[in-house]
Amino acid sequence: MQGGDLDGDGQGSPNQYSYEALMQLGDTVGAVSRGASEDAIGALPTVTYKMAREQLAANIDTKCSICQEEFEDDDEVRVMPCKHAEHAECLDQWLRVNKCCPICKAEVPAL
Repeated sequence: MQGGDLDGDGQGSPNQYSYEALMQLGDTVGAVSRGASEDAIGALPTVTYKMAREQLAANIDTKCSICQEEFEDDDEVRVMPCKHAEHAECLDQWLRVNKCCPICKAEVPAL
């Protein structure tokens, strides 16, 4: 196969593959999820912004680092094991794609 080797002889580098060869490889391998499981996400504590600040000593700014909206006291936030917190809805969506904190890159523990 020109531009790469998908025949299994181990020769060739992925950066030498043609677009078509890379697409074939993607079809063969399939999608690989780098996100956290729904169980792992659900196991993270969810509290109000006010509670995260006052009772959990969460490392939380005045606005969500994901959506950039200012927090209100009654906003629901999810707290990571590293103590960073973001809007629960924003963080859940983030973690489904990438299983690490958007601030410090600490990973969510697998369940």
